[in-house]
Amino acid sequence: MADTDPTDTIEDEPQTDTARLAALQGENEALRVRVAESEQADTDRADKTQEIEQQSEANGKIRRELAQKALTEGIREAAEALDIDPGAAGLFKSNFRAEVDASGEVHITPNPTEFFAHKSKTDSLLERNQTRNRETARIHRGGAAILAQLTAGQISPHDLTTEELIAADALMERKPDLRHKLIMEGPESSSSAVVSTLARRARAKR
Repeated sequence: MADTDPTDTIEDEPQTDTARLAALQGENEALRVRVAESEQADTDRADKTQEIEQQSEANGKIRRELAQKALTEGIREAAEALDIDPGAAGLFKSNFRAEVDASGEVHITPNPTEFFAHKSKTDSLLERNQTRNRETARIHRGGAAILAQLTAGQISPHDLTTEELIAADALMERKPDLRHKLIMEGPESSSSAVVSTLARRARAKR
């Protein structure tokens, strides 16, 4: 049996330690990579979560703005269709609910036109407002027709009733272009000055 050379064992030990050190260093580097990847994944997830929250918040804000604008416009259109001042109709805004669906369509409940059609018969504020506006509109229409006839020389201001004179004069105050047209195109006997003078006299006699 051959004797083992002690020098062989001594020479092998440094090689074994070097190999173990290299192995540990390689393993540690691989683990560091895994840790870095895991930390990056956590960071990416956190960033995505934050972005989702931000986009969700922005989405909610946009939906609220869209719903409020649509509701304001819906109330205005319904009010005008029913001869109600938009400002008076706006006092009932809290009675409505506006929601935006997935496609971006806004749904308003109850229906503004149906709501105000019913409310104008039961609410004294809206009823008076509607009656006044309809009377004003009627007078405006009458005043416009009268001014057109005066401008064309079809009638004389002296033939007008008190209400017709006042309506024509009031419309000229609100719409200077109609006054200008009567001055430029109408006969001298039907001038705006004549109409205004007769209207003032008519008001004084009331």
